Amino acid sequence: MQKPLLKIVLCAILYYVKKSIVKGGGMNIDDWKSQLRRGTVEYSVLILLEQKECYGYEIIKILNEYPGLSVSENTVYPLLRRLEKEGFLGAKWIQNVEGSPPRKYYSTTELGEQYLSGMLQEWDLLVGSIEKIKRGEING
Repeated sequence: MQKPLLKIVLCAILYYVKKSIVKGGGMNIDDWKSQLRRGTVEYSVLILLEQKECYGYEIIKILNEYPGLSVSENTVYPLLRRLEKEGFLGAKWIQNVEGSPPRKYYSTTELGEQYLSGMLQEWDLLVGSIEKIKRGEING
């Protein structure tokens, strides 16, 4: 089973900080945004596929409509294959237009919905904690 989203995001941030210290370079906002996005693309794909069946290119088009979630084929297709292999996604081939090749449509499985439910809880915890810190509600 995958790590909860909170751990993924925190690990990505810690990795970047460590990498920056080792390189002797300062923090770079573009690198930070890239690390943050990596931790949220899987989450976003699962949310989308819980709402409706989509094929790979359709997922790319939808995510690219939202600032901060821009993805490429090199990101989405390996992610879809991994999620399918792990049992979080199901897939079926559908012929949409006669004469065109069939498209592979993905949707969440029961296991994928359970996984997403855990991710949603972790996401809400993470966002809630960050919002409290932003408001100055610091414990200790």
